[in-house]
This record gives sequence, C-alpha cells and structure tokens, in this order.
Amino acid sequence: MLLVVAVAMSAFGQTSKREVVFTMNANEVIYQNEYALFQTFNRNRFACITLDTITDKYTFVFNGERIKTASSCGNQWDDEWHLYYINPGEAKGYIFAYRENGRWYINYRGVVDGGFDDVTLFSSDYEGERYTPEKNYDYLYKLAGRWYVSKNGKNRKISLIERTGEYGKYYVNVNGSTVGGPYGSFVDYLTLTESGKYAYCYWDNGYYVNVNGSTVAGPYESIYGLTLTESGKYAYSYRDNGKHYVNVNGSTVGGP
Repeated sequence: MLLVVAVAMSAFGQTSKREVVFTMNANEVIYQNEYALFQTFNRNRFACITLDTITDKYTFVFNGERIKTASSCGNQWDDEWHLYYINPGEAKGYIFAYRENGRWYINYRGVVDGGFDDVTLFSSDYEGERYTPEKNYDYLYKLAGRWYVSKNGKNRKISLIERTGEYGKYYVNVNGSTVGGPYGSFVDYLTLTESGKYAYCYWDNGYYVNVNGSTVAGPYESIYGLTLTESGKYAYSYRDNGKHYVNVNGSTVGGP
C-alpha cells in the first residue's frame, strides 16, 4: 500500500510540461473540430483536418506532418479525394484515395499505388453503385474495365457487379460486360454470388426486378430490398397500390 501511494504521489506531483506538436499557418483553423488524439504516458499522437480560410484549402495533418492538401475536405462525397481511415496510434495509420490528372491513386498506410480508373475500400458503397462477394482484401481498384483486389501487395482479378453511366441512362455491368440498360433514374440493390449469379432492381415507368438478365417482376410502386442466394433463390419486398408485400422466388408469401 505504501509503495502504491508513493508511486501515485510521484506521478501527480510532477510539473506539467507544455509541448508544441504542430503550428498552424496564418488564417488556418481546425476544420469543424475534426480532431483525433491518441495519448500515452509519454507521447501524444494526433490527426486533424485544417482549413485555410483565405485559400479555402484543406490539409490532412498526421502527427505533425502535412500529408495531403486539397480543395475539399476528403469526405465520401468528394470527387477529389476520400479519407477512409485514421489511427494516430499507428506509425502510418491512415488510408486515403485521391484523383490526380484524371487517374485515381491510393495512399495505403504510407504506400502509394495507382493510377486506376477507380479505387475503393468497400465491397459495396453508400449509393449502391457496386457490389462484390469478396471479403478479405486491403482495397479494390478498377483498371481497363475490370475490378481487382489488392491484399498485402498481391493483386488478382475479381467478380463484381456495378452501375455505370449517368442519371437517366444507367447500365448494369458484370465483370466488364454490360448485362442491362439503359435505365432511367434508378438502378439499385445490386447483388452477385460467388458462382456468378446476379440480380438488381431498376426503374422504367415502375420498379422491376431483374435476375440473371431476365425481368422477373414488376412494375411496382417501389422496392425495398433484394436478396440473392448462391443457389439462385431470391427475395424482396415491394409496395403495390399502397400496400406492402414480400415476394420469394416469384411468389407473394407475405402481405398486404
């Protein structure tokens, strides 16, 4: 007990030491309080986004080092770069992708790779633009119309379904080949099995379901989900005449 008290008194009795770990430039502020801190007994490690209020330039700072400066803040909606991962406790604890001269690059824990047609960390994205059954990888990238995974510096081609084109003229692409379209304002719930079976929903004066290249249902007022199993069975929910239903393999099994 005496030893514990002595150690505690020694620790709390020390004089606080102020240390400058990063100096911002004139007219520079921390953007929207974006700040991450990893603190140990003898070291402070941190990351933040700063904003120059005169030039409107954003800078990603990691442990006192300016890593990336751009005209956007690096969120998931930016066209210029995406900041995916931060861990100040790691020596190179950051991952971000960025576009330069029309090509995409990725800085993966301090190692840069590219330029690609596209690059992402996610097997599916927030807008439902793509999906792959791949699970174990560092990142995905697209080159010459095909998608690949990179894991520990090794790359291989994968199967992936994606929405291509633009609003009002969407297409569905599987492994580099167009399998559907053009469609109007909606293509979503893209799904693909390891054996290559695929399904998706689309809009054409109503919502429809396509499985393996054939339209199997629709039109509906709306569709709320689509699941496809490895055996080829599918299920989804939909609304018709203001009522909600569940369909499995072409038969309504629930509702209204």
